[in-house]
Amino acid sequence: LTSYLYKLVNVIQIEDLTSKQMVTRDLALIKVNTASEKRAEIFQMVEVFRARIVDVTSHSVIVEITGDGEKIDGFVDVLRPLGIVEMVRTGAIAMERGSDSLINTSELLFDSAAVA
Repeated sequence: LTSYLYKLVNVIQIEDLTSKQMVTRDLALIKVNTASEKRAEIFQMVEVFRARIVDVTSHSVIVEITGDGEKIDGFVDVLRPLGIVEMVRTGAIAMERGSDSLINTSELLFDSAAVA
C-alpha cells in the first residue's frame, strides 16, 4: 500500500501513526433534498452535529461535516431518511500530536506566511 501511495502525484511523505498519539478527522460534503417541510429538520440536525451548511438552493442544501468516522456515519444515518442526493467523503486524515513534524519546516513547499 505504501509503495502505491508514493506513486500518487501529491504524496510528499507517509508515516504510519498507528502507535502514536494523533488527531484524526474525516470530512464529508452531503447534498440533501430540501422539501419545504423538511428544511427546518435538516437545519436542526446540522446544528446538533455541529456541521455547516455551505450551499443552499431552492431544492437542496450542501452540508459540510468534520469529525471522526462514527460522527459522520451517525449524521449520514440521520439524514438518509430526509433524502441524500449525493455525498463525497475524504476518509480519515491524521496528524501526530505535539511539536514533531513529518518534514523540516525549512523544506515546506508553500509560503509559511499563508499558513495560519
